[in-house]
Amino acid sequence: MISNMPKLSTRASTALDVLADGGSFRYGLERNGYTGREQFQWRLKGQNGGTIKGIGGATYNELVKNGFTFRREASGFTGSAAYYYLSAGE
Repeated sequence: MISNMPKLSTRASTALDVLADGGSFRYGLERNGYTGREQFQWRLKGQNGGTIKGIGGATYNELVKNGFTFRREASGFTGSAAYYYLSAGE
């Protein structure tokens, strides 16, 4: 770890490990299974596409606030989701 790195929460540290292994944050439209209502949600996805539970938009915002940068990639042609990968400089 870098000595001048800001103190991060446990969730942010976990997210950095997942992102360094090829994971990404996903911000996209999801359907609630119970009510069928659609909402935009943040999710941390591992390299294999599985969701890391308990880590979402607040963690993404914490990382951005602490100077980490992300590159955005749209999902397919519909634009209903975007994936955010940790930039190479981090």
